[in-house]
Amino acid sequence: MITHRLVVADAQTLFTEALAEAMRASGHEVLAACATRRELSAALRSTAVTACLSELRLADGDATEVLAHAAAANPACHLIVVTDDARPDVLRSVLEAGAAGYVQKSRGLQVLLDEHGRNGTDA
Repeated sequence: MITHRLVVADAQTLFTEALAEAMRASGHEVLAACATRRELSAALRSTAVTACLSELRLADGDATEVLAHAAAANPACHLIVVTDDARPDVLRSVLEAGAAGYVQKSRGLQVLLDEHGRNGTDA
């Protein structure tokens, strides 16, 4: 399994904290846990970040633009969208914005860990 220095982002603090703890328990280093686009943008400026797990909808709006900017600025950073939005157009836009993949929240933690280790997309 690949280990990463992660940024985790979701509007729901409980989910963010639980995901961050699960990632730590899996051997990853969590550098930041974010709830807003502003926090996410600031955290992704660090060159130490090797991966980001982010929901599209954060407390202050849609994070797609932040993720697209991060993908352009640091192509080596693996951006994985963790979402409950299964609309094909949304998922396609995530990949077009530069995300390495996505995982549906309904799939569970093990799928996220498996997908994150492979940098793939949820099927």
